[in-house]
Amino acid sequence: RAARINGAAYGGQVLASSAIVKAIRTDRVSVAKLGNFMLKGLSEPEELHEIRVPELPREHKSPRAERVASTGSVGVPPV
Repeated sequence: RAARINGAAYGGQVLASSAIVKAIRTDRVSVAKLGNFMLKGLSEPEELHEIRVPELPREHKSPRAERVASTGSVGVPPV
């Protein structure tokens, strides 16, 4: 699962699952919820978050995966 999440990120982008976000200290970084995405090889959508560190440059890019609605519907365009 971690490899699939990492594969959806662009260079310099840090993505994480909800489980990781719950485990990290968010007082040192900011976290942006990106939505649910279908990742290659997984049967269920994964909710992805972007970890934002002030010291790192950041571009606003949607993960390299198909975004889906929270109901599991495929084809919802990225925001």
